[in-house]
Amino acid sequence: MNSRPTSEQACFDAAYWLDEMRGEASIRLVERIAEADHGAFSDFYDLTSARVFGIVRALVPDVSLSEQLTREIFLEFWKNAPQHAATFEPLRSILLFTRTWVDDALAAPGRLSA
Repeated sequence: MNSRPTSEQACFDAAYWLDEMRGEASIRLVERIAEADHGAFSDFYDLTSARVFGIVRALVPDVSLSEQLTREIFLEFWKNAPQHAATFEPLRSILLFTRTWVDDALAAPGRLSA
């Protein structure tokens, strides 16, 4: 049995994800992360981790390094949540943060080692 979602299901999932990451609810979610709310961070992670990992994998083909970078990205996002809460665009914030973090890692000599 093929476990890949149909294109119709994938479109529904993407639309749901975008709806979840827009508006007041997503802003409040990141504000709660800034207040060190672990539950909010867990919800945020569930909503964004696949997208973040996808960006990392597109830039860093090694699975192990991609997983490591993804963990580091979420750790840094947690630490800097007050700054991200101020952006009022949580989706854009995590995706730009991801791209910047990976670009910095690729530019640092010896940074990407297993």
